[in-house]
Parts: sequence; structure tokens; C-alpha cells
Amino acid sequence: MANSLFSKVRIFTTPSSGSGGSDPTLNGRVTNLENNEYKITYYEIVSGASGSLTIPTGAIINAGEFGLSGNCILSKIDGSNKPTFESPKTVGGTVVTASLNETTGAWVASGTYTDTDVALIYSIKIKAINYSNLTYTNIIETVELSDFPISQTLTNGVTDKAPSEDTVIDALLGKQDKVNGLTSGGVITIGTFGANNVRVAAAVWFISPSNYTTAIDTDFSVALSSAGLQRYVGFYGNTSNTIVKVEGTESEYAALPTQPANTALIGYILVTDSAAGVAPDLSTYAKIDPRVLTITSSATPTIDVSLYDIVNITALATNITSMTSGLSGVNGNFKSLIINIKDNGVARTITWGSKFSSFFASLPTTTIIGKNLAVGFRYNASTGIYNCWVYSYSI
Repeated sequence: MANSLFSKVRIFTTPSSGSGGSDPTLNGRVTNLENNEYKITYYEIVSGASGSLTIPTGAIINAGEFGLSGNCILSKIDGSNKPTFESPKTVGGTVVTASLNETTGAWVASGTYTDTDVALIYSIKIKAINYSNLTYTNIIETVELSDFPISQTLTNGVTDKAPSEDTVIDALLGKQDKVNGLTSGGVITIGTFGANNVRVAAAVWFISPSNYTTAIDTDFSVALSSAGLQRYVGFYGNTSNTIVKVEGTESEYAALPTQPANTALIGYILVTDSAAGVAPDLSTYAKIDPRVLTITSSATPTIDVSLYDIVNITALATNITSMTSGLSGVNGNFKSLIINIKDNGVARTITWGSKFSSFFASLPTTTIIGKNLAVGFRYNASTGIYNCWVYSYSI
């Protein structure tokens, strides 16, 4: 039988004064490892016009990491809540950005985006000992700062980055700071311009990676819609330094036309019908955006439907005892009204009152903690009632 020789080795895991074989540098080396710092490109799913980030314990927000966008950028998300690196926009097509306070984590959006939720992407510094406080799925990129210091020189106007960051950060900057769209000019005027009735002023627009321009105004002829119908007409700049017109589909409730590929939006007009034989007169039609009323909290929200299309209740701190009592104004038949409600961390009940009724969808009667409740209505002028067509809870 073969013999096996085992050597007994004593392993010291902590330094012990006077004990042979111990490693007195072990504690120091462990401390150095724990103090290693990492620069993380990180994101959090947010909604609404403002809020405060849940900064991971032990992390510090890095300031000015996203070029002209400052401390953060906003991105659309896909079905898995992952950033697509495409900027969210308003109904009118304006890019929505965000500002972020690197000390408190408070953020504010520059406008009302059409998405329910978006990703707010920002940069943090964190030590290795606190790395486990991060949510793994929210990490976009990690760089060890012992290899790549956080403060470096400027090259081509952008802070030098570690090679492993180049693709991600350049993509983010390209999306947020150089978004395709109108740069200046492009004012749309309705009137009489020879044989035309719509004028788009000389404009400059950006389509990555270049600017394009028209040196003179561009005039268009736009006919009124058919009886009882309406449509949007869009104006877009292309890469041939030309502004083109795109007609939307006529319907009872108009939808925006599909934007042509490789163009930048200049603006929209809404065109309705007119009596037969009357020359086109679009003087009352103009580019429109939804009118948003923001309310922090109220038991009886004051809403003038003549002035607002969307009501956004951001931090409801009480039960709503009547959505009807504060309702005023005159609305058109089948005109829509959207009411968004988010509580302040406590579920709240909702009493709608006589001016609201279930229809295609039942009226929701309570909020869900941490979720945004969006309720869509159509006004029935014959009954004076807002009928509920749809509602949804989302994060």
C-alpha cells in the first residue's frame, strides 16, 4: 500500500503578537480592499415630474458626469425596465431632460413625458465594502477607481473615461445632448401667404451628427378637414435642408402623423372642418400641448375643465371625499379628461361623486401604495357626466 505523507500546516488568519507564522499585514490589506472605490453608472425607475432617488447606502453621486446634461439623464425603458437610451418626449415631441441634486438626490423633469415610467441614469462612487448595497440589475457599468481616477483631463470637450466606459457613456451623451430636433426658428404661422395659408419660418434643426437649415420661410397649402373630422399636420426638417409637410389621418379624434425616418420635428397644427365652399381659414388652429394641472393633495380637488386636460395629483395625503364638488368649467362633447393619482405612501380612498360614472371600465375606489393610478374619461354632453373608459395602476 502506498504511503501518503501529510504535512501539518498552521494557518494564521489574524495577526498575533509574538506568535510565529502570523501575518501582521493582513488586517491592513483587508482594509485596503474594503476601501477600494468604484465608479458606477447606475439607474433608477422613476415617474412623474419630480422625486428623490433612493441612493444606495454608502454611495455618493458624482456631479457633472453627463456633459451638457449635468448630473443625470432620462431614458425610455423597455418591457424589462431596462434603459433604451432613447430620450422621453412630451406629446409635442420636445425632449424631456432632468436636473439632479447630487447632495440630496432630488430630481426635477423639464417637462411632462408621455411614458408612464422612465429610467433616471446617474453616476455614483462607492467603496467595495458597500458594493453589496447596490441593486445588481440597476448597474449599467462599473469601473475601479484605483485604475481610472474619477477626475481626469478634458479631451474634445468631454471628460476622459476609462476604456470600458467609452461605449456606454458616449451612447448616453449622444442620445441626451444631441437629440434630433428643432434647434432654433421654425415658428408656424397661420394666415395668407400668396396661394398658401401656413408658413414655417426659417429654421435650424439637428439630425445626428449634423445641423441642417432653411435660410428662408417655407409656405404650404393646407385644406380644412372633412365635415365632423379633424387631423394633425406635421412639419419636419430632413437631411436635404428642406421642411416637408406630412398629413395625419382624418378621424373624429385625431392622432399625430407618423414621423418620417431621418427627420427632425418642427411642429404640428390641428386642422378641423368648415362649411363647404368657405376658403381655408386656419387662424384659430395652432400647435397644441395638453394642459396639465398639478395638485399635491386635496380631499376635494379644484379642477376647471375649461383650462386643463390632465390632472396630476402627486402625493395624496388624505382620502378624496368628492371629485365632483370642485369640478367647474365647460367641456366639449366626448372631450377627454385624464386624472393621475399617486398617494404619499398610504393607500387613500376615492369618492368620485355625481359627475363621474363607470362606463367601459369601473371607477377605481382606492389608490395602491407606490403605484400611479391613471383614469381616462370621455365627457357626455347629453348627460353632463364623465364616463370612465379605462384605468390602470403602474409603478
